[in-house]
Amino acid sequence: MHHHKIVSFGEVLCKISPDPTVFTNGCFDMFHAGHAHMLKSIKRSAPLHSNLVVGINSDESVRANKGSDRPIICEEQRAYLVACHESVDNVFIFNEPTVERYLRRLKPAFWYKGGDYDISNLKLEEKNASQNTEILFVPFLEGVSATSIISNIKNK
Repeated sequence: MHHHKIVSFGEVLCKISPDPTVFTNGCFDMFHAGHAHMLKSIKRSAPLHSNLVVGINSDESVRANKGSDRPIICEEQRAYLVACHESVDNVFIFNEPTVERYLRRLKPAFWYKGGDYDISNLKLEEKNASQNTEILFVPFLEGVSATSIISNIKNK
């Protein structure tokens, strides 16, 4: 699936403008209202004219993080769904277990994480890589998650 916002990480670096860059990352498996809420909340709270860059875990990375039965939706489709969101400026797919390398090279003004994270459960290498980046947490939209959607489907 092609979308002009889906680019390589190298292209993200080439597109960096003087406007602040904000970054978030995740699996975005089974894109749902919670994901849309998070992206909209990030863009709304970020500085005016900032660029929202989203890193999407590759299929291999999702399997390593969530188990062999995930992802439900392949990486190309997940990236496309995120790219279609009006708040997002660029999307790239990554295969590494952490975004340490991307934080070091992108040097975003802000790194946003979902409500399942707090400063105590971020990976040390990612915290170290984000030294000049403000880390912010977006609260979950209550009762909405891919896990609960999957559970509902299984119980029907």
